[in-house]
Amino acid sequence: AIRVKRVTPKPMILVHGDSVATQVRAIAATNTSSGYGWVMRMNELTEAYHIVSMGVGGSSMADSESRTPELLEMHKDYITHMMIQSWSGNGSPVSIADCERIKTNIINMETAILAAGKKVLCVTLKPHGGTISTQEEIDAYWHMVDWSTARYGINHINLSQEITLSNDGGMTLINSEDNVHFNATGQLIQATALKPILDAAMAAE
Repeated sequence: AIRVKRVTPKPMILVHGDSVATQVRAIAATNTSSGYGWVMRMNELTEAYHIVSMGVGGSSMADSESRTPELLEMHKDYITHMMIQSWSGNGSPVSIADCERIKTNIINMETAILAAGKKVLCVTLKPHGGTISTQEEIDAYWHMVDWSTARYGINHINLSQEITLSNDGGMTLINSEDNVHFNATGQLIQATALKPILDAAMAAE
């Protein structure tokens, strides 16, 4: 008899991307690297899985809930996971009370993902530069971090503590000139921090 080694398909992770994830923006300063975000960096760092971004800016995050069923249907033959961002520059809650709106959106996406037979991952990126400017927004961010951890456990890819970016100090050398986007160094730091956390989530399946 001929023995054939069973090959497990590589996990393919679909994520609603924005400009912070994909960094597709014009170069406006020497410390900005365009078109080279953490999604691409992650794919360079591992061959164990592959991440595919389905958006390039905040506008593509704005309707992520309504787009999810269509994307799942379009890519059902090859994706194994869908990654939901709990926080983005376009859909961020402005207060703890407003978090309920975001939670509902996330749960609706989760429901669609599970119904399609795919697995759910949730990622919370570090707030960057000018995206948080009030105490209410800061409180909402940490509220969503806690909620995402409670709901998704090891499948919450939590980068809230990994690096510090701010528009009033912090690691400004990894900010681009607009105090919202990461530069090339910041993108690599974020991807390097994300990899072992995502590795652990995938290994636990």
